[in-house]
Amino acid sequence: HRQPGELILTSGPVETALTFGQLPELRYLPGGEGSQRSLRYTRFNDDGQAIDYWIGMPSLYTTAELCGAVTSAPGSWILLSDRVWQNWGYNDLPTRVMERLSAAMRDLVLGLADQEYEDEEWIVFRTRPSSQWGQIASATCNEGVLQPQRGERQRQREADATLTP
Repeated sequence: HRQPGELILTSGPVETALTFGQLPELRYLPGGEGSQRSLRYTRFNDDGQAIDYWIGMPSLYTTAELCGAVTSAPGSWILLSDRVWQNWGYNDLPTRVMERLSAAMRDLVLGLADQEYEDEEWIVFRTRPSSQWGQIASATCNEGVLQPQRGERQRQREADATLTP
């Protein structure tokens, strides 16, 4: 059971905000880094902070941001829709590439956290302290094995600039 102040990382910002309210501990997980879903549903505010498209929830746009959040807040909750869990927003890529990138993200989450609950639509995880992470999670978060795709933030900012309010 979640305690006040515990971080919640979610692939469904609207559903989670409707359930928990506008808590400062909510963070959006848009999908895999550089995925079509991440690029489409993350925006940057005037301060350069990544936020979700719908309600302005802070977004963990990169793998490094995800790692930083769970490192600083062990015992965080990760709420993922089944659809995000399956493809992490990489569904616009060739099948073999989508499968490889999606599997890497699933392996990362499984190395960071234990599954607590699952139903037809959602999977809930609870993160472990970094000393208890699996090998893939440790390598990814501590050694930077999954490097950010260069230029993604700049490309997103340029795309945002072309949108009209």
